[in-house]
Parts: sequence; structure tokens; C-alpha cells
Amino acid sequence: MHRHVGGMIKLIEGLHMQRHVILLVGVLAAAGLTGCTTPLTDPLNPTERDTSGQFDGNWEGKAWLTKTPQVTPTSLNDRAISNCAPFTDDLKLSVIKGWADGSFKANEPVTFRVPVDSEGRFYASVPVQGSLGVSRHLPIFDYQKRVIISGILDPKTSMAHGSIRTAPMNDKAGCEGDFAMAKDGTITGYPDLPPYSGDSAMSPY
Repeated sequence: MHRHVGGMIKLIEGLHMQRHVILLVGVLAAAGLTGCTTPLTDPLNPTERDTSGQFDGNWEGKAWLTKTPQVTPTSLNDRAISNCAPFTDDLKLSVIKGWADGSFKANEPVTFRVPVDSEGRFYASVPVQGSLGVSRHLPIFDYQKRVIISGILDPKTSMAHGSIRTAPMNDKAGCEGDFAMAKDGTITGYPDLPPYSGDSAMSPY
């Protein structure tokens, strides 16, 4: 089954930022998740995983980032400007009894295993390769590059949505994009961009 999100993705141009921002308004509305479930901002305790099997199956889709540069906070309440290479790449999850085995990227995929809770939420922080240019004036103390994936699976619509962030470990600074997946189906209509390279640079705001 094909899930077309092209018509549900709305592009708006910021008058001051002069850039395009992708809003997954249609995906959120279709999934019935707007205002109902709050995505995770930290890893889930495995004891909280859902064992009912309601999320079991193969979820496949795309993750993408179009908005760059972005201004984000750092660990000491300062702010940074992050310039990240835009991308569109594969994101897959195989869920069995509350454990999600995931992979990100089509070329040399990185894998992860995380729990899913009773609301369909999951959170993964995955080490990746890529250049990371960080100004010495920023209070960032760990330069391991990671992608942080936080999302929600909806068994009623067989759709999933969430965010993907490129950031140093333990810091919120970086660039944030979106993802959409379908259970036992495919997603179409996503932005046509190069695959994930991981290249980014951060400087004080």
C-alpha cells in the first residue's frame, strides 16, 4: 500500500528567515496525533515498553531535513547557529513485542534497538559519521555526532511521524528535520534531496 504524503506536506516561506519550512500538518492530522501524544525527549526505560503486540510489524518511510540554518539552544542556555546539509534518506523499524529494531540511511545504514511504550512513542540516539565543525566559543563538551530520532507509531492508521535531529551527544544544538513511515506500506511525496551526509557546522548566535 502506498501512503502519499506529498499532498499533505505544506511548504511555507518565512518572510524573515527566507527559507522553506516543512510542516507535516496532513500527516499529523491523518494520524490523529496532534495534541494527543507528546513525543519523548529522553530515552525510554525498557520497563515501560508495551508488550501487547499492537505495534508489531514493519514500518518503513523516509526522514528528511530541509530547514537550514537553524538556531537552537546549547547545554548551558546559550544559542548556536547550525548549518546542516539537507537530506532525504531511509528510516525503517521492525517492531516485535515492544522492541523496535531500526535502521537509518540506505547506504551503510546505522542500526539501533529501542523500546516502544503503550502510546507508540520511541526515542533513539544513534552515533553516526560526518564532519562536525564546532566553534571553540560554544559550550559543547562531547563531539560525538549523533542522530536523535523521536516519534510516535499509530496502530489505528498504520502511520508514524516524528522528528530527526543531527546533534552532538548530550546537546540539543543541531538541525531538526521530520520523518514519516507507514506500516507494511510505503511513503511517497517526500522531498527529493541527496542522502544523509552528516556534514554540519555550529557557531555562536
